[in-house]
Amino acid sequence: KISLIISTCRLIWCALLITSVGLSFFFYLLLSERFVSQKQQTVVHDPQYPVFLVQFPAVGICTDNRIDWSKLEAAKKQFLPSNPSEELVDSFTVLVSRLETLRFGDYLANLSDLEDDNLEIVRFLNLTQLAIFLTLQCEDIMVAQSCVWRHSFFNCCDYFVLEKTEYGFCLVFNSEISPRSKAIRQREGFNFYPFHNAKAGQGTGLNFDLIIKENFKRPDSQANNNVYVMIKKPDQLTNVIYSMTQNTETYVTVRPDITYTDETTRSIPPERRNCLFADEQLELESHDSAKKYGKPFQLTNCLNRCHESYLVQLCNCSLPIFFLLNSKIKECDATRLRCLARHNVPQNRE
Repeated sequence: KISLIISTCRLIWCALLITSVGLSFFFYLLLSERFVSQKQQTVVHDPQYPVFLVQFPAVGICTDNRIDWSKLEAAKKQFLPSNPSEELVDSFTVLVSRLETLRFGDYLANLSDLEDDNLEIVRFLNLTQLAIFLTLQCEDIMVAQSCVWRHSFFNCCDYFVLEKTEYGFCLVFNSEISPRSKAIRQREGFNFYPFHNAKAGQGTGLNFDLIIKENFKRPDSQANNNVYVMIKKPDQLTNVIYSMTQNTETYVTVRPDITYTDETTRSIPPERRNCLFADEQLELESHDSAKKYGKPFQLTNCLNRCHESYLVQLCNCSLPIFFLLNSKIKECDATRLRCLARHNVPQNRE
């Protein structure tokens, strides 16, 4: 019996030893694979990083209704030839109504309705110029003398500029993308604009009041009276939107975060680290928007270019309403609105 117990213990000990060696070898292979693949890690470099060194974000204001219906008659005089036919005027009016909900990937116009529209007769129109003419301006929706930045009042329309986003033309504060925002930076000084903020809490950032008039909307409009806020980096083209309803007071909290890639990751191939350093953007062509406008390579701007490439692939044209102008690609005409509606993919709204 004693010898049987000893033999059993030896078998158990051998089994445990073999299991331990096997597990040790398995974890060794796993750790070796991780070391060889050089997977990246995200670490907190400086929890006391001064917040005033972080640029205050750009704040975009986008109305759900994209056009000012009260400008319809002026638009007819501006864009239609003299003595236009009744059919042309009717088709132009319908086209303007379709522009009220025009946004990339979230076009509310029904494809079946567009199929019945005579868009061919108005295909000579430049949709971008028409959208700019009809879009709501800063003076239309911002209450005069209501804008406050760090407890100081300023003229709203001196700093809220009309810029392109994938949601259409929006009024953006603290941006550095459009020619006008670049002029503001030249005027304010490169060290002072985009603006920075070292304080926290309500009233220490940006405050403004908006007013939406009923005559902006056409009768039986599909658009609502909501206003959407877009928080993005000053050099970011577009971002997600947050909805604000009418007759409310809304506060948006901004938490400053900075994420950057350490120089030690250069030894990792770009396809593994999924990002490019500024001097690695050699594959970008000279007419590419990211290189043409000198913007740092960032994911959201890259996605914007990707969205444009899909639009070109699916509809054989691009719309500068949503993207930085690329002269190599022809602009979509009115008939391409059917293509936009056909490939519609609704965006997320917070």
